[in-house]
Amino acid sequence: MVNENYLKLMTENKKPVELVQELKDYEIKTSKLSPAARSKVIKKWGGGYVSEDRESYGPCRGYWPCGDSRCYDSNPHACKTNERFFVLYTACPSQYCFGRPNRPKYYWKHNNPGCGNRGSDSRDKISDEIRIRCPDCFNTTHMKHHKFRCSEHDTSYRSTSSVSFSVALAEVLGSEGLPREVFNKIINKIQDEPWDATD
Repeated sequence: MVNENYLKLMTENKKPVELVQELKDYEIKTSKLSPAARSKVIKKWGGGYVSEDRESYGPCRGYWPCGDSRCYDSNPHACKTNERFFVLYTACPSQYCFGRPNRPKYYWKHNNPGCGNRGSDSRDKISDEIRIRCPDCFNTTHMKHHKFRCSEHDTSYRSTSSVSFSVALAEVLGSEGLPREVFNKIINKIQDEPWDATD
């Protein structure tokens, strides 16, 4: 569990936020190929993709290695050098839901016109540089600029804090959540750049 004593609190964030909501009625589709066969397909086509359920991509070293044509040097949403993205799967990371027992876990999508309509391809990603990316509109910003809506507060979007986001990520560690080494890197970066909820 994340030690709250190590997370410093920052002043209120006044930057714009991105709105994110849970994917509802989503069916997880599994490949009929064996893990060995999936690995061969991935190796044949390249692009740095991982064939298992975490759908990570990267590390990106410039134009297109992450697999997205919008990733180029002059794009402010492009991958940073060696940045890797993973599907965002957590309990609601909002400060509002922080500390609730037995919280449901969700895949998240960007609540923006044109986003979230492609099933699992629309799942938001989180990077080891503590940024969240919408794969549909390619918006990529620091995780503190995102607000979340879940079944506990389905009429309003709620902000996160460094503590609430860390705990939400820790709750899924070892299941469908992040690999431990990525989780540790994210937690270290959050400790270096903590923030408070804005609502």
